[in-house]
Amino acid sequence: MPESRHTSAFHVPPVGFGPDGSVRFDGQEAAHITRVLRLPPGAMVEVLDGEGGIYEVRLESGGRRLAGRVTGSRKERRSVPPISVALAVGRKERLRAAVEKLAELGCHRIWPLACEHIQFKSSLAGQVGKLQAAAVSALKQSRQPYLTRIEQPLTLATLLAGADSDKIRPVICHPVGEGAVVQPAWGAAAENDAQYVLVVGPEGGFSGRELELIDRRSDSRLELGRCWLRSETAAVAGFTVLADRLWAVARFHGG
Repeated sequence: MPESRHTSAFHVPPVGFGPDGSVRFDGQEAAHITRVLRLPPGAMVEVLDGEGGIYEVRLESGGRRLAGRVTGSRKERRSVPPISVALAVGRKERLRAAVEKLAELGCHRIWPLACEHIQFKSSLAGQVGKLQAAAVSALKQSRQPYLTRIEQPLTLATLLAGADSDKIRPVICHPVGEGAVVQPAWGAAAENDAQYVLVVGPEGGFSGRELELIDRRSDSRLELGRCWLRSETAAVAGFTVLADRLWAVARFHGG
């Protein structure tokens, strides 16, 4: 009788793979496989390492020390150029929802953005672990080969200063004033060795000081129509538009 593979996907980081093809599942994944799904030894499962590796694994033992054996694998290439998001969302549940959707879409990294017009700024740092868990869940649900990394919160000034020292290309999700260039020619702007960061401010907009900082720079702008969107909606919509433009350019040029 041919082996059947369970429809769920599971996450095991690279450290969980042994050089002999063995796989060690952590406590949470082991409990889900053995106690919730009740999969027996011999069952086949799909395992993602979050670094592009996709593995067919046969379960060998149960309990808290659940282990398996790799029977097949492949490596997926990362979409280039990588696209990250810096996002100012005050409410925890809405930030989590944004992380889930962005992770499903293949976002590279997410920075919670601390802006002047945002609530719960002091609690952002404590949310990173929970948001990373949400990104892992989205990885398994969507079967994205690469795990979205959740970074520590930072301010707009810190993000833009880092863009000057690293090869980061900010794309500001904000209306453009009269006489300003809406956006560059994306075909010429796409660089596979650069990282693009969509910057999404709070629903109340950037503060006057933050707008002065933005206006002193020549970063690209992205407009999403006439409606005033919630930050998490703008992040998902903006990421989709930016990915379509940049990744399509990379595919066209053979990236």
